[in-house]
Amino acid sequence: MLDLNKRFHFIGIGGVGMSALAFILHDMGATVSGSDTGDSNFMERLLSKGIRVFRKHDPSNLEGVHNVIYSSAISPDNPELAFAKALGLNVMHRAELLKMVMDPYERIGITGTHGKTTTSAMSLKVLMDARLDPSGVIGGDFPYIGGNYRLGRGRFFIAEIDESDGSFLYFSGLRCLVITNIEEEHLEHYGSFEELKEKIKKLAEVCELVIYNADDPNLGEMRLKGVSYGFESGSFRGRILGDRSLFVDGFGRLDLYVAGVHNLSNALGVLALCDCLGIDKGKAMESLSGFKGVKRRMEVLGEAEGIIFMDDYAHHPTEIRAVLLTLRKLYRDKRLVVLFQPHRYSRTARMYKEMADSLRVADWIGITEIYSASEVPIEGISGKLIYETLRVAGIENAYFFPDIEIAKDVLKGELKKEDIFITMGAGDVYKVGRALLVEFKGGCS
Repeated sequence: MLDLNKRFHFIGIGGVGMSALAFILHDMGATVSGSDTGDSNFMERLLSKGIRVFRKHDPSNLEGVHNVIYSSAISPDNPELAFAKALGLNVMHRAELLKMVMDPYERIGITGTHGKTTTSAMSLKVLMDARLDPSGVIGGDFPYIGGNYRLGRGRFFIAEIDESDGSFLYFSGLRCLVITNIEEEHLEHYGSFEELKEKIKKLAEVCELVIYNADDPNLGEMRLKGVSYGFESGSFRGRILGDRSLFVDGFGRLDLYVAGVHNLSNALGVLALCDCLGIDKGKAMESLSGFKGVKRRMEVLGEAEGIIFMDDYAHHPTEIRAVLLTLRKLYRDKRLVVLFQPHRYSRTARMYKEMADSLRVADWIGITEIYSASEVPIEGISGKLIYETLRVAGIENAYFFPDIEIAKDVLKGELKKEDIFITMGAGDVYKVGRALLVEFKGGCS
């Protein structure tokens, strides 16, 4: 049980998952502090709430602290983490704390390789619009709730459950577990895809109700028990009517604001969840039709000089392809320009050929150097591998930029009226699109 009279300190507090929990504990009345050497969209919000943030990691930051929270992104030799363990402070992984925060509620977890942020946000919005006053944490910036968390007074708590490091096993006994899909990802932690599947199956076995995407071939092979949804198979079946429309028996036709088959699948999973929870069908449909997305998910930043500027978090080949194919359908007669920043050396080493193949959907392809996400570089692994793969395949409009600032300068002269320009990646490539939009607007943000 949480003792809110004890001070909590977050190592890496600026991260989307860490900041959400910091906000919640602060709103619950706890004294919260944290440290972070990087920048994030949530840093100013933390400070505005009076949460103390140290800009370097130092053992002196832990004076008066009782609980130290870390995530898998924090190295074991981090000076604060090492000092906290040596001092015998209560050290918790982020997932352990999230479980404790969720314990008093009926807990709904959303996990999967792709789509969990959007599915979590959709689910939270539906429960809010149904006047159930839910709580929740989202792995992104969701404008509908003004950030990445919500602390309500209702009985439900919705959380995006990170599958990247095995910490989801903290969440046994969930009221509902929604699994969107599963692919060969995060093998630097699991060692093999089979191990990842076994861990997912282990979690599913200790949850009250499992709702899973039967159209995903890997989930289909796992023979999970529960409610399956899909367009091709599953007990809860939908039918695709268009890029933004689907039909579900018992619910009717749903027209979404967000586009793409991947978003239709996300919405179908949410409707399956609503059906299981007994949510009013009309309210669920109305709520989803008004869902306008999460930041960094096919986000339209603005328009200047006839150019549409967009940004997306996609960093896995499946995500890249889904986003670019959706944009190709939406903007058939426009030139599609992408600047992609690979994320993690380990992922690039495994998937650079697949990344290159997915990027081929675009008309002009820029690739930056890898965003390490605290990984140690791997010799011979670079964003240039993706570029070279494209050039070998005969793609002439592919370019490699070892410096992201060079990419921005080149794009200033490259972009032209009627272009769709999108930055893609889980690192800091989004800054390029935002900066260029300001410049094309004549310096006015």
